[in-house]
Amino acid sequence: MEQFTTIKELETPVKVTRFLYFYDLIFIGAYVFVSYELIVNHVYSKIQSIYLINCILWGIYLILPAIGNLKRKNWQNIVNTLINMVTGRTYYSVKREADENDIR
Repeated sequence: MEQFTTIKELETPVKVTRFLYFYDLIFIGAYVFVSYELIVNHVYSKIQSIYLINCILWGIYLILPAIGNLKRKNWQNIVNTLINMVTGRTYYSVKREADENDIR
């Protein structure tokens, strides 16, 4: 019987700089656009600079690699967690009383 070898498709993210990837750049652009639109329309004028600093810090946090999974960014982990919560695939601990059958 012959064995077939399959070639796995490789994904190589496109780097813009040494540490900034193309998708990070798109994320930053979308994040800046949404933040700017909120500043113009919904943020009180006296706290716009504080809001802008807050948005910059959150943007930096979201594009950094996640602590538990270095292959993903923090924003990817948040999106995956939200999707898993909606579909009911998240894991959580449940405390229950042990029956006599469970004790050996």
